[in-house]
Amino acid sequence: MPPSTSLLSSLQEENARLRRQNASRESELRKLKQQHRNPKTNKRVIPHLAGRHFIRIVSMFDSVKAIMDESDRRAELRNGEPPLSDKDIEAQSTLDQCRLMNGHDHFKTHMHELYKIVIDADPDDLMDLYIQIDKAAERARSADIHMLKSQVILWLPDYYNHDITPAIIRDDKSDRGFEHPATADLLIAPDMDWNHPTTRACILAAANGYYIDHNIVPKFCYPKGHVLDVNNTSKHFDNELLYKTWSSIFFSPSAGNAFQLADTTTRSSTQSKHNRKSYSRRDGNADTIQLGEVTTRSIGYSVVMLHHALSDVTTWHDDSEDFSNHQFYNNIIDFFENSQQDICRNREILKRWNKIMFSSRRTSKKYGLSSSSPSVSASTFSSIARQVPHSLTDDDDEIEELD
Repeated sequence: MPPSTSLLSSLQEENARLRRQNASRESELRKLKQQHRNPKTNKRVIPHLAGRHFIRIVSMFDSVKAIMDESDRRAELRNGEPPLSDKDIEAQSTLDQCRLMNGHDHFKTHMHELYKIVIDADPDDLMDLYIQIDKAAERARSADIHMLKSQVILWLPDYYNHDITPAIIRDDKSDRGFEHPATADLLIAPDMDWNHPTTRACILAAANGYYIDHNIVPKFCYPKGHVLDVNNTSKHFDNELLYKTWSSIFFSPSAGNAFQLADTTTRSSTQSKHNRKSYSRRDGNADTIQLGEVTTRSIGYSVVMLHHALSDVTTWHDDSEDFSNHQFYNNIIDFFENSQQDICRNREILKRWNKIMFSSRRTSKKYGLSSSSPSVSASTFSSIARQVPHSLTDDDDEIEELD
């Protein structure tokens, strides 16, 4: 009887894992030599734009090598003596290792073409391939930072329904963050009011309960004017600026400029009319990797990018003394992936995003999207406590009301 497709696939992955394992045991001299070679994989034309999307779709901070190594580690445990089940491996794994494995699943599912190139790569070329993908990812982040730096300023007048005064310079970040009320109010928690003098003073002084760091869910993650309800978390990541950011990254900057929620009333300004007229929808980056649905990690990437664009930080840092982009991203990923009891909530969030981004678009027909919930594997969600009101962690104090 011929082997089943799943068995063949398993054997192929095991064979690829062994090849990668042998490659990783090569001497440092061989690795250094490989870095200066043009790998044969290039002849297969590594999808350059797909490589750039690794950071947007798979993981913002983990390298492709780290993700593949985690998959190999688990395969060794499954085939070891004694063999461990996936459940046992998951129970023994750290949270960082779980994030890596979830990243592997995203890589295999949403970037299958590039994933297959990695799986099938010659061991002699593997390190070069990893380096190329990592470099492409860094270039993608730099390009998105540069693009959003000016784009987000164009969106604020329509978002607030009035001109921004004082005006914010598009190519200068020194007057953003807490230096300008238009950006400051978006970076604080949704149950805070920047216009309240006492609240503003407490935030600037980093008073107890008012310290804004990577554990705070920013106001731009909720609908404008949203009143936070601890019993209703379905409105997480539901904001026009966030949708515009995702559209700019995965469709085109003009798509981001022109995006408007169906029930959003905006001012009829010259700039708004110009944006609507100049709207030229392209499948763009989403088409490059055949991304036919919004993913949790693409939302996480967009949140971090929007936060950076609104801040007054001029140079990108994964981690800094006041704010960790790395931890901020991990908090968002954990919100989606490590909350077993909130799978239905997460699916509703993704269903809403897909409806907004792809409904009535030619891309939805192209990729065969249906109106049902997107396929999200329940097995990728680890069990953690529910999210508290304004923080992505469980140990933050609630904000006290100030008169």
